[in-house]
Amino acid sequence: MPALERAASPLRTAEPGGDVRDLRPVGRAVGDAVVVGMGEATHGSHEFLTVKERVFRYLVERRGFRTFALETAWSTGVRLDEYVVHGKGDPERVMREDFQYTYALNPTVENLRLVEWMREYNRRHPRDPVRFMGDDWGYTGPELYDRVTAYVGRVRPDLAPRFEELYRGLRPALPSGEYQKAYLARPLAERQDMASRTGRALELLESLARAPRTRGGSSPRCCGTRR
Repeated sequence: MPALERAASPLRTAEPGGDVRDLRPVGRAVGDAVVVGMGEATHGSHEFLTVKERVFRYLVERRGFRTFALETAWSTGVRLDEYVVHGKGDPERVMREDFQYTYALNPTVENLRLVEWMREYNRRHPRDPVRFMGDDWGYTGPELYDRVTAYVGRVRPDLAPRFEELYRGLRPALPSGEYQKAYLARPLAERQDMASRTGRALELLESLARAPRTRGGSSPRCCGTRR
């Protein structure tokens, strides 16, 4: 314990905002890293969530970081990112609809406050926005299927029926929590078939991305972590 006490740097507060001089040791520890991970001893506790927001704000404003990643569905990240970057949608509704079952500990006032801070930051810095990313695959919302099929429809409309066939029964028609439970209750062979068709769709999509672009077409992209 004495060694730990000598090495530790006390925080001024767990709440975001105000003087950030006490976070300078965090900056030194980050160094030239492009990804910073923060864990928590308990899920959903106020102080762990507010410290994450406080550190993220510091990394954005002082160290050039631009993406916040949360252990939630990629499709949920897409929905929240639309709000953070463009002001589209309602983050409270997104959290209510998507933060269910395995993500049930995520719809907190602290996470909502972080999303609102990111939106306000982007209002002030529209040419250098921060982004929100979901980094988990426990649920894949219909938004992602719609993006893929819309892309295929633009660049290779002749392949649209093939993707519809591969995606048959995959696009969720139930709320997030109900879908996750129903999926886990499916027979293993059925889930393996779903995974196989998803893999074939991915291979076909990647082949389109490698092919010469058609006029007006572009391949789906995601964002980085640091500027």
